[in-house]
Amino acid sequence: MFVIADTLGRRARGEYFLREHGDLLSMQRPKVDDDLTLLTDFGKTEAIVVEVIENPATEEGVLVKVMTRGPFEQGQQVWIVGRDRSKVGATVEDVVKQTIDSEVTLSTVLPA
Repeated sequence: MFVIADTLGRRARGEYFLREHGDLLSMQRPKVDDDLTLLTDFGKTEAIVVEVIENPATEEGVLVKVMTRGPFEQGQQVWIVGRDRSKVGATVEDVVKQTIDSEVTLSTVLPA
């Protein structure tokens, strides 16, 4: 889940950060336990965030570790999909298989 702020600046659980005049801003940095939807070459899958860290390889990038299901591979391109169907691209950096779920590390740059 992401954050919505109303016109008074109060925050509520949701998916986007709104400016004071109601303009939609980009997806914000996810937090641990947030639910994400990923669009992959094998379809749509749900994921839960387990860790978010700065990406040392890129100045504005983040690494998002998620638990999810599916045949993920290192280097694979995926989309993080918002509820309004907006998308942020991400690259699979690492996959650690754990039973039927996998811990997948995604590298992305969230728009400012």
